[in-house]
Amino acid sequence: LVIAVEVKARGDFDAALEAVNPRQQARICAAMEIWCARNGFSEHDRRFDVLSVIPGRLPRHTRDAFRPDFALTQV
Repeated sequence: LVIAVEVKARGDFDAALEAVNPRQQARICAAMEIWCARNGFSEHDRRFDVLSVIPGRLPRHTRDAFRPDFALTQV
């Protein structure tokens, strides 16, 4: 399993998650595909997580925040 984690700092948790819009999701997915191909991980499963950072609060980790098939169709 290869995991990409996008870190977003915003004023609240919802805004941090929404900041990873479909266009960014597609870019993250494309970067993951390139990285996996270059590093011998092409056959591994992938997961895309988001780490939301809010001032004065502990970060929140959202596992499997988006799926590549959804991200790639929204560009």
